[in-house]
Amino acid sequence: MRILHRTIVLSILLIAGKLAVAQEGLIQEGKLQVHYKIYGTGKPLVFIHAGFQDIRMWDQQVAYFKKYNTVITMDLPGHGLTKGVDTSLLVQDVLRIFLDSLHIKKASFVGLSLGSSSVTDFVLAYPERVNKVILVSPGLSGWSSVLTLDTLSKRCFDQLDSVYSSNNIDSIAFKFTNIWCIGPGRKPEAVSVYVRDYIFQTTLTSLKQHTEDNRWPQFAKPPAASRMHQWSRPLLIISGDEDVPFISAVAVWMNHTVEGSKKIVIPHTAHMLNMEQPVLFNQAVRSFLVSADSK
Repeated sequence: MRILHRTIVLSILLIAGKLAVAQEGLIQEGKLQVHYKIYGTGKPLVFIHAGFQDIRMWDQQVAYFKKYNTVITMDLPGHGLTKGVDTSLLVQDVLRIFLDSLHIKKASFVGLSLGSSSVTDFVLAYPERVNKVILVSPGLSGWSSVLTLDTLSKRCFDQLDSVYSSNNIDSIAFKFTNIWCIGPGRKPEAVSVYVRDYIFQTTLTSLKQHTEDNRWPQFAKPPAASRMHQWSRPLLIISGDEDVPFISAVAVWMNHTVEGSKKIVIPHTAHMLNMEQPVLFNQAVRSFLVSADSK
């Protein structure tokens, strides 16, 4: 593994509305080149984005947490500016090699949806590399062995499957935004135009740039659902009350399964809740990071 290139920008806060980057580059991992950015100083805090999205979804978290932490964002395999395909690498090892390349022995993690599933696999595989964990709008590999899909969620998933089969990327991005950004029970105007446009445009770009074969990270077997009882790190679970009900069910199940875990629900938010309510989200994460004791 090696860092291919870096960009150093010093003593700059915000320029033209863009976050200043302390370090940016690509890390070679097998046949992958993993894109990342680093901001601030302090204890490492890694943010892992949702499916079809990229590191920009964390901009409002970066602006806040770089005052307290070394904030690290990365594009998952098949997403953003990460390049290449390597199906031999499990996502837990992508994250391990990533930390090794940056000489980070231990970090706290925030993961949303697909990012949550990725972080979960890493924590179960390498708990000694983890301080604290925040799982947001959590996904869970192997969920069907522990949960039954409710009617509304099944309808949402069936609609997504139907539009995926059309191969019309505009329709896919539109439906994805409706379900995973707006939520199944709200009208579009309930969510800011900025958030809706970001989710739609980023999803559309992802569909254009990344093929189906290399889009998603590879998860471990047996899946995480069957191993959650092994969890050993301080855990905060955050969900939105307007999300697809299945996600809320995963959050409740995780909270019941992981002893000592905490769960909060942010009102009037759906899946991309960090973008909808950044102030409440940032405060909740900061409070947990400050108060939770590592085991």
